Amino acid sequence: MTATLTVERADFAAIEESPQSIITEGLLEAVKSEEVCDLIAYLLHPTQVP
Repeated sequence: MTATLTVERADFAAIEESPQSIITEGLLEAVKSEEVCDLIAYLLHPTQVP
């Protein structure tokens, strides 16, 4: 079973942009550029896809 949890923006003490990527450095070097494009398209999709 999957539950949805909504956290209101006001519930955060602070929101800061990080200067570092959350992707491990060099991680995408082992992946074909077409696969990187597919990953980005998936992440940008407005709804969950199967």
